[in-house]
Amino acid sequence: MKLDNRIIDGKKPLTCFDTEEARKFEGEEGYFSDYPRAFADGEASIDECAEKGILKLEGNHENCPYVNKTTRLNYPYFLPAEWLKPEEQEKKYRPYSIAEFLKLYQVGDIVEFRAKICDEFYRVMFIGYITNSNRSMDEKPGEIDVMLGNYLYSLSHLFEDYELFFEDEWQPFGVEGDSE
Repeated sequence: MKLDNRIIDGKKPLTCFDTEEARKFEGEEGYFSDYPRAFADGEASIDECAEKGILKLEGNHENCPYVNKTTRLNYPYFLPAEWLKPEEQEKKYRPYSIAEFLKLYQVGDIVEFRAKICDEFYRVMFIGYITNSNRSMDEKPGEIDVMLGNYLYSLSHLFEDYELFFEDEWQPFGVEGDSE
């Protein structure tokens, strides 16, 4: 299991074997959990998986020595808040417009993408897109449909449900910018 990348290098959640080290954090803010996976690298953040609170140590629970002073619940794992790197401002993305998509791919190019909720991976040819005389190339992002392999997808659907493999990394199926 790999630790969440927000945790400072060389630090890890404290366990029942680390209570002496934890004493210096008593009365300070941190994250509590019953499960080590709350501090693992994954889709959910520590803020979503662990309970935030103030540390209080109690000696009568040897397996769960860390007490969240706010809720008065005991936990086996505690991570001091100061051991987290400051959160970077999360980038906001929106679906591609067809003009933006056509800057990356031409008809006949191979597009690699994957579903967000399962292990389905697609490596398909960009066959074309559907528009009519009433639609311009600068239409609202996400409105145009593109043909990838044998399937027709709206750029909005691709943005919501898939990730694009582009320039050797997985990224949102869209562009950085505000949603409209």
